[in-house]
Amino acid sequence: MYSIIDFEVTLRCNGACKDCLRFCGYPQDLGLDYSNSDLTEQQVMDFICQVKDLGLRRGKPVISLLIVSGGEPLLHPNIKEIVNSLREELVKPGFIQYDILVNSNFCVPIPEELKPFVLNYSLPKDNVRIHRSVFTHPDDLGCPRPNFKDCNYTGKPKLVFSSSGFNVCCVADGLIRLFDQSELFLKSLPDSYEDFPLGNMNSVCQHCVFGTAKIVSGQEVGNRISSIFLERIQINKTRKQKVL
Repeated sequence: MYSIIDFEVTLRCNGACKDCLRFCGYPQDLGLDYSNSDLTEQQVMDFICQVKDLGLRRGKPVISLLIVSGGEPLLHPNIKEIVNSLREELVKPGFIQYDILVNSNFCVPIPEELKPFVLNYSLPKDNVRIHRSVFTHPDDLGCPRPNFKDCNYTGKPKLVFSSSGFNVCCVADGLIRLFDQSELFLKSLPDSYEDFPLGNMNSVCQHCVFGTAKIVSGQEVGNRISSIFLERIQINKTRKQKVL
């Protein structure tokens, strides 16, 4: 069973957090375009069908908790209909064990009918949260590269679902888009977490220090993308342009 699935209804956000795991606050600065990232009605229904199919085949719950997230999920024009559909179809024995919650940044007003399901999470006044960076290459910190065995995310049965498909964690979700490696998204829900091709993630996960939090604990490594990492990104983009 998956402990959590992050259900990204949109990557659009009216916040500007510099440490956003998905680069939602400043995608244009990195050459990303999230304007068409809203889940369609068909994508929502496909997800529901896949969860129900897996639950019926396994005869037990597929997900412990489904988190409707983003970006800012309340920016999706059909957020109320999406949450209602997910709750009506999946909050039943055999599909979702506990509940469906909405992870809003409180950047927009919360519809009255959704208030019971919204997580109590809000941004500070300056809209910039400070914590250890997850977008600095380990080499820039002098830290060993993370591996799946020690990773805080890939060591747990957790997935992310977005308009691009399924992925192993929200950190990789942003990095995959940044390095334009869309082939790392799966189009269908794996039967189990062990079926996810983690080995294919090396090219992305080598850039994440989130899995080495124990190593860098006690260090304030900032919440900005390092200049060395930005140079590496630019080199990667230039190389792709030459190939094209």
